[in-house]
Amino acid sequence: MKFTTILTWMVLIGMGIILMLNFTRLVTQQKNERYLSYNGVRGMALEHGKQLWTLSFEQQNKAIEQINLCLSIGKSMRHQEGKPIEFGRIVIYRFNAPDIYLTPIAYDGDNLIFESKEWNPDGYLLDVSGGAFDTLLRSTYDP
Repeated sequence: MKFTTILTWMVLIGMGIILMLNFTRLVTQQKNERYLSYNGVRGMALEHGKQLWTLSFEQQNKAIEQINLCLSIGKSMRHQEGKPIEFGRIVIYRFNAPDIYLTPIAYDGDNLIFESKEWNPDGYLLDVSGGAFDTLLRSTYDP
């Protein structure tokens, strides 16, 4: 056989192996449990002043969008201590699953850092909206 024929077969076999590896990752990949389905959420409330304030449908959809964009981070990440958080936890009521509680613990710049034992028991969740999520949450209750 010629050298080019052997090289062609080696390239084709290598491509086949790469395709099989990618396909097996796709099939065996674990489902992201940190994704909130819009249809799976029954309602949301924000705790402020020992009261729960219900989010409107529009606010709820915007909040779900922002929560789905949050990043999982370790508990060792440094954050600002001085900026006070004016509200308590966010309660997410779901239809066919247990409720989820997001507790804001600090700020990273304008972004909130949340603790959620249901989603990330070994770390925190970092909001990446640049302050838009914080503004949305502040608009859900009367001052």
